[in-house]
Amino acid sequence: MLNTKTLSDDSNDVLSDYQSNNNEEGKFPTSDFDVDEKAKIPRNVGRKEYDQIVRDGNQVKLEVGSEFASAQHFRDVLKNFIIQEGFEVKREKNEKAKVTVVCKVEGCPWRIHASPADGGATFRIKTFQPEYSFVRLDKNVEANSTWIVEKLSKTLKTNLDVKLDSLQSELWETYGIECSKRRLYRAKNKSREKQEGNHGESYGKLSTYVEQVRKTNPGSIMKMQYEWMQSSVNPCVKRMFICFNAIQNGFQAGCRPFIVLDGFHLEGPHGGMLLSAVALDGNCGLYLLAFAIVKGETKANWSFFLHHLYTVLGNA
Repeated sequence: MLNTKTLSDDSNDVLSDYQSNNNEEGKFPTSDFDVDEKAKIPRNVGRKEYDQIVRDGNQVKLEVGSEFASAQHFRDVLKNFIIQEGFEVKREKNEKAKVTVVCKVEGCPWRIHASPADGGATFRIKTFQPEYSFVRLDKNVEANSTWIVEKLSKTLKTNLDVKLDSLQSELWETYGIECSKRRLYRAKNKSREKQEGNHGESYGKLSTYVEQVRKTNPGSIMKMQYEWMQSSVNPCVKRMFICFNAIQNGFQAGCRPFIVLDGFHLEGPHGGMLLSAVALDGNCGLYLLAFAIVKGETKANWSFFLHHLYTVLGNA
């Protein structure tokens, strides 16, 4: 995978228009709460009721004898039950063949145990002590960011820019719980990655992007400098210069002979710097002529940027 985390100023790098051995499409992480739609539904829970329990936050009911498609299926429903009741638990056994969970409050008798049913086709609750002596908590560690993404999927899919306060209000009205803004922020980021893709995996598609630009906008100058790292199978991006042919033509046709160079830090998980050359158009508006993505504002990186910018100005 191409990743700017491995950028450096090693003088032994290789300069190329682009190169990448990774053309795989980005794979999105699946939720810990995904349930196979074709899986067998618990014996004591109907299809419609089960869908409401898992997706719409309806009351979860557990009892001895209830069967689930798998151990993970049981864990998913149990998590919803724990958040619904508002208490913390301790997992004494959390294995493929058995799951035993008790209340974290000392002296509380609440306990549940499940293991494979006869034949192993389903997972069944074998013992359950529903009585408890805990006080309901408004904040629950079980309601992690992955759970929030699953429960608020409709809201997040509709509007990724939704305010954190709005997400908190929906959680409180629907599930009666509170979450920190940091957890809600992580949930928004996870939902964005599921819909738009992962930042790190996107670097593996740069070579495809370069080819598409060259096909759709011939004459564009796109130079990628990369290096090989001992811990990486594929080359890692070191720095990249971009200037579209249409931008070159526009600069030549209607811009003033005035250029300003600037650089600023990039936000996000990989950081880096964006070096830019900005001109003025006929109305004195800013006109982005060319830019480069680099690790930092160093002499080597500015030399790389100015070298290719000189090529652009020569063409203009």
